[in-house]
Amino acid sequence: MAISLQHVKSAVSPADAPSRRLSVVDSSLAPRIWSTVQRVFGGPGGHTCDLMALDSNAQRDNNGIPLPHITPVPTPQANVVNFFTQDIARVKGSVFESCYVFPPFLLICPVLKFLREQKARCTIVVRDRYPRPYWWPILRSECSLQLRLAVQGDVDVLPRPGKDGFVDYGPIPWDLWAFRVCFDC
Repeated sequence: MAISLQHVKSAVSPADAPSRRLSVVDSSLAPRIWSTVQRVFGGPGGHTCDLMALDSNAQRDNNGIPLPHITPVPTPQANVVNFFTQDIARVKGSVFESCYVFPPFLLICPVLKFLREQKARCTIVVRDRYPRPYWWPILRSECSLQLRLAVQGDVDVLPRPGKDGFVDYGPIPWDLWAFRVCFDC
């Protein structure tokens, strides 16, 4: 039996469909918002890692270089894979010293639980929607600093992937907050 290879265009290959799907979940903070987060929460040197990112949306350090970041699957620029398998508490003085995370909204509670277990210090960005979720009081009680980054209706806050690069998400339907949590303090 001979094997024959044929070229199938990506546009018609069902196997390639997931790689062509763009998702609002892959949004990132706009540069002006990120600059505020860096200045207010990052300390003198800024944040040292992005705990949940893709190569395309990892935040940048104060020199414009993508932060070391953790991706959900192996990628060319990822430093580490799978946030929930890391041992952040035991690597003090490393890249995990001043962490930043902007988790998908459905993962905020598991992220908070993991950060608490790890006794981590981290800047976390979340949406504020009514009714407030059950994790909101936990987040507020563990934070040392908080800042509303944007209010409902603001634009140019969350660029999302588009076919020609990142495009404006449009008016956001909720407020956006950043908190500095410290579970080892």
